[in-house]
Amino acid sequence: SSLPLSSLANNAIEELAVFTKNPDRLSVESVSSKIKLLAQRKQYLSGHPQLLLRKAKAKLDCFENEDECFMWRWELATIDLLPPKEASKVKKARSLRRKLQSHHKSIINLISSIDKATSWLKNNPSATSKLLLSAPSLIKVSDMEEKVLKFEREEEKARLFVEAKKIIEEARQK
Repeated sequence: SSLPLSSLANNAIEELAVFTKNPDRLSVESVSSKIKLLAQRKQYLSGHPQLLLRKAKAKLDCFENEDECFMWRWELATIDLLPPKEASKVKKARSLRRKLQSHHKSIINLISSIDKATSWLKNNPSATSKLLLSAPSLIKVSDMEEKVLKFEREEEKARLFVEAKKIIEEARQK
């Protein structure tokens, strides 16, 4: 779930109320504390670049933040509580979200590098081509672009693999 802790706790209370003889004993605080013991709320994206600039010094409230640009998700602290079949699905989903997180972070870093390089170029309009080749801010753009391309290459490889598999399957059916 992507809900903040208070909303998740309220939903849990509604669901649990039908199973308990004394639903008044279920408080938001008690359910919230159990949720915190069983799960963690993870931020999978680093946010929108403009939002990051404004909130650079502000610490995020991982329990109540509702900004969609961070892609919040609650995850079980330990998947040992799940049946094996479900645990494998959770592992795969977590892996895919971590990949997405890394890709997003590399894109944000590329944008930041481009902004810094643009600023450097504006402040050094008479820079020679030799100086341009050695400018750290310009070199960093290439490094960050390569990191983004790494993810895009993996995506393209997976897409081509699926496409080839489909073509082979169609050829077998003929």
